[in-house]
This record gives sequence, C-alpha cells and structure tokens, in this order.
Amino acid sequence: MKQTVFHNSIQKLLWVRPDAVGDATLSASMLPHLKERFEQSEIHVICRSPLYDFYAECPYVDKVIAFDLDRLLNHEVYRRQLVELLARNKYDLCLDSSRSPTYVTEFLIDNSGAEVKINHKAALGETPPISELKNHRNFINKIGCEVKKDLKPLVWISHHVEASVDKTFKENNLEPSLTIVLAAGVGAPILPIYSQKNRWIRRYDHYGEALNSLCREKKQTLVLVGTEADLPSIHKNLRNFSGRVVNLAGKTSILEMAAIIKRATLLVGAD
Repeated sequence: MKQTVFHNSIQKLLWVRPDAVGDATLSASMLPHLKERFEQSEIHVICRSPLYDFYAECPYVDKVIAFDLDRLLNHEVYRRQLVELLARNKYDLCLDSSRSPTYVTEFLIDNSGAEVKINHKAALGETPPISELKNHRNFINKIGCEVKKDLKPLVWISHHVEASVDKTFKENNLEPSLTIVLAAGVGAPILPIYSQKNRWIRRYDHYGEALNSLCREKKQTLVLVGTEADLPSIHKNLRNFSGRVVNLAGKTSILEMAAIIKRATLLVGAD
C-alpha cells in the first residue's frame, strides 16, 4: 500500500470503521486530529448501520455511509451496489487503523476506489501489543498529525438526546448515584468458554450473581442496555439477581445508551 499522503491533494477521505460500538468509541478519538490534518477535505465514514447515529453527531464527519452487515456478507447484489456507491464518491485517501482487520474491513478498503490506501500495517508495520488508544495515536501521527497527549474515547451526544434520557431517568425513578448499567451483550460472534486455540471469549453469564450483593447493600438499581439480540444473554444474567431492574435493552438509540452510561455510577460489561 502507498504511504505518501500529499495534504493539499486530498479532497475526499474515507474512514473505514466496520466495527462495533466499543472500538468505535476508542477510534473516534482520532477524528478531531484527522480533521485538523486534512482541514480542507471531506471526511466520510463507512460503518455498520447501528453506528450511523454515532458518527452522524460527530462534528468532524461530513458524511456517513452505513451498511447492513448481514446483507453485505450474504447478498452479492447488495455488495455490488455498495462498491458502486463508494466508486461514485471518488475518494483520494482511504484509512483503516485497526490492528486486526476482518474480512469486511479488507473488502471495504480494497473496493473503496481510493487512489491511496493506508492501513495499520502499511503505516506502522508489525507492532508489539499496546493499548488501543496508544495505537491510534501512533497511527495518526504516522500520517502527519502531531498528537503528543494521550487520546481519550469520544462520544458526541446532542441536547435532544440528553433531554430524552433525563426524562427516562425521571419516569423510572432512577438516581444517577444509585444506578449501575449492565451491558451483558457483546458485539461479536460468541466463542466457546475457552476454545482449543486458547482464545478468550467476552461473554459472561453471571453478572447478576456478581452484582446481587452490591446492589442489595447499596440499594443500587440495575439498568439493562443493549439490543434485542442481547436479550437471551441478559435473561441468563438475571437468573440469580434479586434487586431492582429497569430493562431498557432494545429501547434506546446508541447515543441514548451512551447518555445513560454517562449518568450511571458504574458500567459493567465485557465489550
């Protein structure tokens, strides 16, 4: 992959982020610096459909292209239409900072139509294990940014969303200092408890049991967040929980979920 980037020649930049909300929150820390580096460029983000609102609220993103992951993986016509859409945008630069790109990531980069494509390996080569935020800082510095301070996860939440969540807390008699949020779902396919290849999983089915005594003693309310697909895992986690529960899983947008977490005293989850 080409690595030379000429600042004044970049009119349209494609930021490839087909990952879930956890990685999106960490990688969003790069966007202010990316916009500063390419201030005259349009920055487009391609992401999964559930992340559309997350990037749409970002003041450094000019356009969001959201795709349906299932259709991308299983429908040829849909893939072809997405590739045609990317080609029409005529990108000058395509960037991907993920250390472990998936098939989807590589597909989007290869079919971005960009003249210059830079992924993590092209920018940094093989690197030792470090935190994701340090990895992101190294990546954007390699493409011309000058970031010296540590990056921090970013989420942009509108006043409208904040007001909506304030109403939700009031309607459910939730006191922020007495609220624990449980995100029991994970944003990736589930692996066995511990596979033969020694790959750790992220699913855990005993959060309720672990939190039961804390919630009872401190009079904490457990607020459940996630998607409808997370409900089976959530129900498993509540088997040995006897405290107060407010179930908001599948009932909030991704930004409303972020605002709920922002208000709580503790977030518990694996992803």
